[in-house]
Amino acid sequence: MPAQSVSPRDRMAGAGSGNHNHHARPPWGHYWPSGALALAGLIATAIAGWQMGRWTQARDKELFTAEGRLVVGMIQQKMERYETVLGRLRDACARDDGEISAANWDGWITHTLDLFHHYPNASYVVVAPRITQAQRADFEKRVAVQVGGHPGEIATSRTNADDWFPVWQRWTSSGIFGPCPALGDDLLAETPQHPSFENALSGTAGWVTDRPVRLLSKEAGARIGFWFVVPVRPFEFKTPIPWRNRDEPPEQAGRRRSQQRARYATGLLATFLDGELFLNEFNSAAAKTRVQLFTSTNASADTCLNPGHAMPLHARQSQDARMRWYGKTWTARVASTPVFEAASLGYRTTVIWGAGLLLTLGVAAVAAWQTRGRWREASLAAQLREALGRQERLSRDLHDGTLQSVYGVGLSLQRAQRQLELRPADAARQITETTNALQRVIGELRGFIRETDPGAREEVPLGEALAGVVAHQRHSTEMALELQAPPEADRGLNAAQSLELLNIAREALSNSIRHSGGRRVQLMLDQAPGVLRLQIADDGCGFDPNAAQSKGHGLRNLAARVRELGGTHRWESAAGVGCRLIVEVPLPSATGGSSA
Repeated sequence: MPAQSVSPRDRMAGAGSGNHNHHARPPWGHYWPSGALALAGLIATAIAGWQMGRWTQARDKELFTAEGRLVVGMIQQKMERYETVLGRLRDACARDDGEISAANWDGWITHTLDLFHHYPNASYVVVAPRITQAQRADFEKRVAVQVGGHPGEIATSRTNADDWFPVWQRWTSSGIFGPCPALGDDLLAETPQHPSFENALSGTAGWVTDRPVRLLSKEAGARIGFWFVVPVRPFEFKTPIPWRNRDEPPEQAGRRRSQQRARYATGLLATFLDGELFLNEFNSAAAKTRVQLFTSTNASADTCLNPGHAMPLHARQSQDARMRWYGKTWTARVASTPVFEAASLGYRTTVIWGAGLLLTLGVAAVAAWQTRGRWREASLAAQLREALGRQERLSRDLHDGTLQSVYGVGLSLQRAQRQLELRPADAARQITETTNALQRVIGELRGFIRETDPGAREEVPLGEALAGVVAHQRHSTEMALELQAPPEADRGLNAAQSLELLNIAREALSNSIRHSGGRRVQLMLDQAPGVLRLQIADDGCGFDPNAAQSKGHGLRNLAARVRELGGTHRWESAAGVGCRLIVEVPLPSATGGSSA
């Protein structure tokens, strides 16, 4: 049998040829569900973490503000306790009318008030009576007798003053030394250790210095604090002080009241309060806040009363609180400590971000794994379908190609057998041709074993291939075989279409030779606009196509090949009138394809 009509290098796109390259993993575009889940998870995590961060920040700020108010309130309460205890000491001094003995003074300080234990930051306490010019000499004589260690004279820079306030008694709890107010020093004389206490004489309550004061201590060196001063007055004024006289301006009334109160004062009581000790109880290691106190609204180094209590570095919470003490404004700066930060719920933001990130990545990874699994399943299914398609095509090719060739060899042998007695020379020639045909069949089978297309050795036009098939079958049958295939009838076909049409023609021609019982078979190949038409007709006994479909593979294979070509076919047959097969296939140029 001559070579067939097509080349093996191409197959129709719809024939499931198995040329697809199945990827080990899907393209990145197929991972969009994982990306969408990851993006949604990250957005949700960011929003949740942001909301939790806002909530924890607001909560921490609210708690810190409450802590700050509590600390400032406690500082003010402590200051009021000092005013109370100094008021008791002031009342005792008023009862003795300035004639305070050393024994009474020590008893009040040590036993009655117990300043050393209850008020440890009251480091220095002094009392000074009012001494006029007429009383100066008598005072100096009296103190020389009654007070041991007293210089017996008033040390003052106000030599021309009408009166003085020399230190009469004093008490110290921390060994303060140096040029502090000593016995005999005038408290209204300004020194580096204290300003003039003259303004305290006209006050109704306590008076404090408006700047930090540095005093030297034997134990701790320089101590920074402030002076708290209260005037000593008799319990009952001899002449009441009117609030406002008739037609008196308010400013003038205020000055008059201050001057009268100053004249009624019988002495001064002053105490030095250590700033560090004053705030120690608020700045313990277990405190949630750290506080510094400033003597003015200017929170600077030169106005700080407790610089030894350094503020925490990089404190998250900080605020300044203003307070009024005895007619002047103070500033308390409060900052959060690690103890406060440890109780914060800010870690929840990190937990949400971390857990959300891990959960998002986990869900995205699971989705990606499922995507890859589905892709692999689809890829395996496609490979299985392709393998089944190849098996089906192989079965069809074996049936319509090699098997028909075997049938032809069998018919040739039967014809040679009939000729053997009557025409031995013709029989010998028939056997030689049959042997050659058998060799070609063996070559086809080897091609199948090599998984190549057995009907595609050379590129031969369909018309020529059909001529070869007809010439081969003429040697195996006594029927008249006719072929009508104009030279341009197969123009526009690609290799795959030519192969399929050749197999269709071989199957139909073999069926007519073996089953029709007729005398003549015609093969016709022609073209109509956009369509190629193949017809195989015989004058045999005919058959019922519907009944024959279930009896073998030939007609089913033929119908499958026509479907893969995208064409149509029909049978025109009836019992005793022969059979005609008409196959119409759209040309590639008519369907937008291109020839191979």
